[in-house]
Amino acid sequence: MGRNKKKNRSVIRKLTIPPSISQAVRELENFPDVLLVGEPVPSRRGWGVVTMFSVPLPSRATELGISSTGVKESEPVMFLFPISYPRKAPKVRLREDFPRNLPHLYPGSVKDFVVPCIYDGSLDDLLHQGKGLHGILEQVQDWLRKAASNSLINNRQGWEPIRFDSADNFIIYEHAKLRGLETDEAGCKFLSCESFELSTATFFKIYRYLPEVLNGWYARDFGQSDIRDDNFIVGQRPVMFCWPDKNLIVGEYFPETVTNLGELLAKSRTYGTYDVFWQQIQLLWIKLREFSRIVDVITIHCVRRPLSLIGQSTNLELLAYRVRLKYNLIGVADMNSPVEPVCHIHAVGPELLQSMSGSSPAKMESIIQIGCGSLGSKIAMHLCKAGHGPFALIDDKHMSEHNLARHALAKTVGNKAEILKKEIDIFNVGATAHPNSLQDFVGKDDARLFEKESLIIDSTASISVRETLASLPAATNNSRVFQTGLYNEGQMGYLTIEGKARNPRVDDLSAALFDAAIDNGMISKSLVASDATFRRHATGQGCGSFTTVIADTRISMYSAAMAERAKQAYEGGISENGELSLGFVSQTGMSLEWKTSNLGKTHTVPLGNRDWELRVLAPAYDGMAEEVGQWPATETGGILIGRLCLARKCAIITRVIEAPPDSIRTSGRFELGTEGLVGRITAIQKSSGLTYLGTWHSHLHGSTPSGIDAATLKKIKALRLGIPAFNLIWHSGTLTCFADYGDY
Repeated sequence: MGRNKKKNRSVIRKLTIPPSISQAVRELENFPDVLLVGEPVPSRRGWGVVTMFSVPLPSRATELGISSTGVKESEPVMFLFPISYPRKAPKVRLREDFPRNLPHLYPGSVKDFVVPCIYDGSLDDLLHQGKGLHGILEQVQDWLRKAASNSLINNRQGWEPIRFDSADNFIIYEHAKLRGLETDEAGCKFLSCESFELSTATFFKIYRYLPEVLNGWYARDFGQSDIRDDNFIVGQRPVMFCWPDKNLIVGEYFPETVTNLGELLAKSRTYGTYDVFWQQIQLLWIKLREFSRIVDVITIHCVRRPLSLIGQSTNLELLAYRVRLKYNLIGVADMNSPVEPVCHIHAVGPELLQSMSGSSPAKMESIIQIGCGSLGSKIAMHLCKAGHGPFALIDDKHMSEHNLARHALAKTVGNKAEILKKEIDIFNVGATAHPNSLQDFVGKDDARLFEKESLIIDSTASISVRETLASLPAATNNSRVFQTGLYNEGQMGYLTIEGKARNPRVDDLSAALFDAAIDNGMISKSLVASDATFRRHATGQGCGSFTTVIADTRISMYSAAMAERAKQAYEGGISENGELSLGFVSQTGMSLEWKTSNLGKTHTVPLGNRDWELRVLAPAYDGMAEEVGQWPATETGGILIGRLCLARKCAIITRVIEAPPDSIRTSGRFELGTEGLVGRITAIQKSSGLTYLGTWHSHLHGSTPSGIDAATLKKIKALRLGIPAFNLIWHSGTLTCFADYGDY
């Protein structure tokens, strides 16, 4: 019996209605589109209240009182309030004969009340978003209005797949790989899956997508090796994947009401899979009955829709069912054999990971991770979880107990690269492990790192690795070396990205980092302090590790930021120039502050001694050009500062400093002074570790060294500032060099 909202009435109730339910009834009565509110009916789980909603119909349906979709102008809606209301939201039910061929309906039997999906999210959350029950009522009214006007699906968004939110069976597979089995003509393929059955739900997972032949060997695999326990059953089950002819498009939305074999066969006719499905499943049952007695079959039907599915790039909707065969008295398949919908869960892999991470498609082919320690393992795992790969993992070190304090993994037995590979394999993005040093990995093939267009991440903090990378040739593709590291117990972190064609190179960027310390006390402090903090720490009696003390939380902060930049680079976010980024821990210790600068192309200067390489960074070259511009009518010059690598015979000029005040400039000569020179170079060495590399000066006419140049070189050499010393001559933007290599 209903309650007219416009009449004031009192009702004698046998049970005391909780205040929360009484309040809900009042809110229902006051909602504008509710015509009638029934008496609350108690149950073991709470209270049910039936209401009557007024539904605005399209104009052509007003006279009939029902829309073309079967929605009436007055629709009964039941609200099932749980005992815990208002902590938990009520459930919404529609009449049993409400049209089921509409989207946004949950699966269910034709004998049950229809369950609409009125909100894309949790009704519990919606209840607590500010409007309370009123917000849920608004969603109900909006859903009914759209159902009446046949606008529940927005074609611009795509086709709404059938919802399986309340299913008890789940199957995990990679959608793209299964779709790859489908052909233009109707067909069926047999696969197998692992089954894990609990008392509350069953999970199936397809690992292999190679179709199998339906024979005794295939049927024997099922049921023989089941592991049974009081709480679960683990085993293997057959999978049938069926698809229709390419021309069969199903443009009508059907509700998921299948509960038995007969209903599934009827539905397969609509999907266009009936012929291949019914013929093949009977053959499968014969084999199963003969060899394994398993009656559980997972069947997946491919349905072609007129639009791409929402959020996907395909119009193929895959609908899965669990068929539990029963035989009647004469040994024939019983059409009442139970069938349950199976909810699809995307298997972890690049497609799912990229979708969940919002990643863009990769512009490179692979990631080479050099160093799989604390920092490298975290960076690799971040990129893996973003759906990027495949990985080549290079590390010759083994895990130890103390590594667990900061490592991304929690296993201590084995090589770091091999253990990290096993973890990445779980995500199906692909990885190969190389338990070697970088030097051994490269071997005699200097171009091995650049065979594919790769992002080569060096997280070793190893000078020898940096020098090895620097010694390799320029890449013929767009591969980039991406170097990361931490200084001063994680007070400062850095990342560098090489430029196009490896110019600037990894050693150029490293030298530029140390050059920044000349002008920045914070950077200088971090670089200098690292020498004191990087030391041997005891990891057992008589055992130790040469490392630095940094909290896992701090490494995680840096690794997340570094991985984010690596992700951007892998997706194409890199320029032709090099990049140097420095990160500093904020005062609170809870965040990082990053500063990024670009480094232009490095100039190489031809040398008479071909064993040596002389590189001039863009800021040093620009500094010379600026100095020459200030003295256009005279010769000028200054001092070269940079890094020297004697083992590789490479000098990198990072900057020029102005000539001492006692220097002489005329149109015919430049004579470098020495006033204060030793003190300035000593200060630079202390703040940055860089050193004196030589001198430079300009010539107005020609680039051949003069007698004055030779005399100046001899005078500077007497100061014992360093050998080798390179002396550059600038003429019209071109650099030539005469050098003193000493014993090198």
